[in-house]
Amino acid sequence: VSSTSVRFEGELNHLELRAWISELLQDKATDLFRYKGVLAVKGMPHKFVFQGVHMLFNGHFDPRFSWKDDEIRECRLVF
Repeated sequence: VSSTSVRFEGELNHLELRAWISELLQDKATDLFRYKGVLAVKGMPHKFVFQGVHMLFNGHFDPRFSWKDDEIRECRLVF
């Protein structure tokens, strides 16, 4: 068992993000024991917060976590 993380500045396209998550779960769900992240999505004021175990995925734009005007929009994922 191993883990990896990714962090990068920038914003993701919402439709491409949904397609990528769907593909990832279809192809690698049995290998993903636990995953979580916070993502910046273009045009969205709130952070996209997600977590999951295997095929169980939960992700949403969380109004409790809005991007501040002076905050660097970045994405962080841990698998």
